[in-house]
Amino acid sequence: LVADTLNGLVAFIVPGPDAYSVHQDVSTLEPGGIDANTTPALIYGLNLAGLAPPPFDTLSELVAYILNNVALAVNPAPIGPFTAPFANLKFSEKVSAFYAMEGGLAGAEVVPLAGVLPVLTAFTAYSEAGVFDPFTRALVATPVGWTISNYGGVSDGHDDLKGYFQSRKKVDG
Repeated sequence: LVADTLNGLVAFIVPGPDAYSVHQDVSTLEPGGIDANTTPALIYGLNLAGLAPPPFDTLSELVAYILNNVALAVNPAPIGPFTAPFANLKFSEKVSAFYAMEGGLAGAEVVPLAGVLPVLTAFTAYSEAGVFDPFTRALVATPVGWTISNYGGVSDGHDDLKGYFQSRKKVDG
C-alpha cells in the first residue's frame, strides 16, 4: 500500500507514460518519475528520517496513511486498478487533496508535509537516486532526470576555462 500510494504521488509530480500517470489522465510520452525508479528512493529517504509516531513503523507508512485518508475525503470511492485510494484519484482530485492539506483543511499538522512532499518527490525524481548503486558508488544507467532535462552529464572542465586570457601570468587589480 505504501509503494502504491507513493507511486500515485510520483506520477502526480512527474508524469510519464506509466499506468499511474495514464490513470490520472495526465501522462507524457517521455519517461517520468515512475521510470526514474523514484518510489523506492523516496521510501528510503522518508524512512531514513525515522520520525514515525506510533502506531506507524516508518515515516513512509505515515505519509501513505495521510495521503490515502485525504484522498478518501476528496473522493470517498475512487475507482481504479490500484490498491491505494490516492493512486486511484484523477489528477484534478490529487490537486484538491493537496489544496486541502496545504490549506489546513486536513489538519494544521499536515500543512508542512503538503509543502515539502512535492519538492522532495521532484528532487528525488530528477536526481540520480533511482540508478545509483551504493555498493559500487556508480550509476547503473543514465538517470531519467538527465534525459528529461537534456543534461549532458558530468564535465571535467572546458578548454576555454583553463589558464589565463591571452597567456597572462597574473590578474591585474
